[in-house]
Amino acid sequence: MARNDFVFISGIWLGEGKITFSTSSEFIKFYTKWQIVEESSGAMKATQTVEMRGIEEQVINVLTFTDISETKFAVTLENQTVGKIQGTGLRDHHVIAWEFRQPQFEGFEVYELQENGDYFFYAEFCTPDQFRSLVEGPVRNKS
Repeated sequence: MARNDFVFISGIWLGEGKITFSTSSEFIKFYTKWQIVEESSGAMKATQTVEMRGIEEQVINVLTFTDISETKFAVTLENQTVGKIQGTGLRDHHVIAWEFRQPQFEGFEVYELQENGDYFFYAEFCTPDQFRSLVEGPVRNKS
């Protein structure tokens, strides 16, 4: 079994999957690249670039992970859509997960370690008007 490292060590991770929306039965295929670097002692910064099939503009999320312990951490998400919001995270030997609960934005992401060292993730995000998006797919270490 591989170690549960994902956002806690420097590296590049690539993913793909699908996004579905509460307003449609259709889905959008997406590709993602995570560039993770140690920002300072005990803090990791992840720049996630998301490209969606059929949509020209990329989404860039910057996540900063701090107060990292064996079982929990703090996370800050920054992007053009939500601005800068704070969240909390949990981790164990097989799962890394975090959530955001803000008036303008709620959501969670769960990353489950697979036997081969890849992760399978699923996420759900919701806006105040109850517009929901569901995201899922694998993420693998590029190195």
